[in-house]
Amino acid sequence: MQVRKKLIEVALPLDAINKASAREKSIRHGHPSTLHLWWARRPLAAARAVIFAQMVDDPSDYVDVLLSDSKKRRAAERELKKRLAEHAAKQALADDDAIAEPEPTLAEVVAEIERDRLFAILEDLVLWENTTNEAVLEKARAEIWQSWRRACAENADHPRARVLFDRNKLPGFHDPFAGGGALPLEAQRLGLEAYASDLNPVAVLINKAMIEIPPRFAGLPPVNPAARSEWRGVSNEVGEKNALSGDIPVAEGDGSGARGESARPAAAEGRDLRDAESNHSGGRLDRGQHCRGLDQGIEQGQGAVPGDRPGLPGRDGDPADSVP
Repeated sequence: MQVRKKLIEVALPLDAINKASAREKSIRHGHPSTLHLWWARRPLAAARAVIFAQMVDDPSDYVDVLLSDSKKRRAAERELKKRLAEHAAKQALADDDAIAEPEPTLAEVVAEIERDRLFAILEDLVLWENTTNEAVLEKARAEIWQSWRRACAENADHPRARVLFDRNKLPGFHDPFAGGGALPLEAQRLGLEAYASDLNPVAVLINKAMIEIPPRFAGLPPVNPAARSEWRGVSNEVGEKNALSGDIPVAEGDGSGARGESARPAAAEGRDLRDAESNHSGGRLDRGQHCRGLDQGIEQGQGAVPGDRPGLPGRDGDPADSVP
């Protein structure tokens, strides 16, 4: 089995990660810490950064691919020319008995330029404002997919390649001691199918509420009649007027007009979903129960992320250390 060196093994933009992790301590609205307190919560920014850096290859391991790109090669050659001039000037001023520094090479320069590009993606990824920014998340997911498909191509002759190296399915993520759920939540946000388990039933409940249940309701209207009317573009006045009767005209499309759809079936639908969920878990949560990260109907790598809905992404509320 061929394994490439990962970005986390070489370097990380620690200043940006630490700053974003420290900032999470002051964030309340929309953070999982508001769901339930949990000791030793990990910052979401750090969890997201670590998972991304573990999945993405370090550029030093695919220099040949980088140099085959004429644009990247020309940029590296221009940068190398500058560095060679600086190196020569430094050597001319150095003492005769000083240890000579090795000259920079084209391979080192092109790898460093590519690494800086990955750092820029990572620095955007850890910002709280980008927790639900699909443009930023898609860039990170694209890098993960690229590294994974590179690994699949290199291990195509593996005896179990069809199972272990499916280029159309990212490897699953399992946190056996999930606790507050920062790692499986961020793995799911980055497109991985996340599983979580814990001996503590409170931790199981937290993870179930964060990574298993939300995808089941992705794209569905709110159950509450007033919230449903507002979600569909109907004014609050109309929603309050008809909330008690449950017979709320609901606008479709761009909200330009009501189409006469009643909110009562939606409420019934919501009850059915809750009943189904209760039956699924037997009305209780067993210790060590696994929490499915993505529903089977969600496309791999393109799935709905809990952070797309209010009240889930955010601060790992309890004091936590930033990345060392």
